[in-house]
Amino acid sequence: MYLEGDGIPKNSHKAIEWFNRAAKHSHVNAEINLGAIFAKGDGVRVDLQQAYQWIYRASKRGSGIAQFYLGIMYFNGEGTPQDNIHAHVWWNISASISGHQSAQKSRDRLETESMSSSEISSAKQIAREYFTQQVELPSR
Repeated sequence: MYLEGDGIPKNSHKAIEWFNRAAKHSHVNAEINLGAIFAKGDGVRVDLQQAYQWIYRASKRGSGIAQFYLGIMYFNGEGTPQDNIHAHVWWNISASISGHQSAQKSRDRLETESMSSSEISSAKQIAREYFTQQVELPSR
């Protein structure tokens, strides 16, 4: 409500305060919103590392949209070093778990345009480990 000014005056600082409260209680949408706020600089200075941390948390909680955005962050090197393998991993997870079509298209395009067969194999292995063992994926 505060973020968009929905029925009340827009107040980014209040929005961040409420999202932080919700995120402390593992509310995934609050984590995604905080990631977006810091990525866009909505009422705060742009802080891509902070954005990455919030999107990563939401991704680990199973949010397909957060996983898609995390793939974008790895692909573009936003808040984390650029890493095609981890972009592929998160797009693969998002496409597989949530059926996220844009993640599937991004993963497939990355494979055909920018990755070697050994990089694709590595990415698929990391994703497979995530699915079978729920291992902690590195947060660069």
